[in-house]
Amino acid sequence: MKNLFCSHTPTEEDIKEVADDLGLFRNVHHLLACDINDVKVIMSGAANFILVEGIGNGSGRLSNAIEDAVIRCCGIAKPYNLFSADKLLLHIEYNSEKPLLVEELAEVNTFVDMFEKEIHLVTGMAIDNEKVKGDTIIVHILATNLALK
Repeated sequence: MKNLFCSHTPTEEDIKEVADDLGLFRNVHHLLACDINDVKVIMSGAANFILVEGIGNGSGRLSNAIEDAVIRCCGIAKPYNLFSADKLLLHIEYNSEKPLLVEELAEVNTFVDMFEKEIHLVTGMAIDNEKVKGDTIIVHILATNLALK
């Protein structure tokens, strides 16, 4: 997946591209399903948007994946503050051999609490044994209306 930052109002083509990059059209087992309508809700009325992927494994793999995605945000949208976003879609993928534990999901709350204001949050979770191997977790973050730092 390519990481993407756009400083324009999303087009219908942007929405389809983001949904495709999120893997919403792939044939995987969605435990907590997101679809193109969720992407439309997140992207509607946006002045800008960012889509990044983070990868984590080992101890703290979910927090590592989130941190990796945040670092990628800094790289492609330097003058913007991710934590000023007003809408967020967080999509998590993992392998069924090493399922995501409830205790690990606490990291999502920690991440969401870092935002400067209350956000509209959509979450998705999928098992993808072809793309995700071993204890790896892949996190996709779609955030809209980021403010300049």
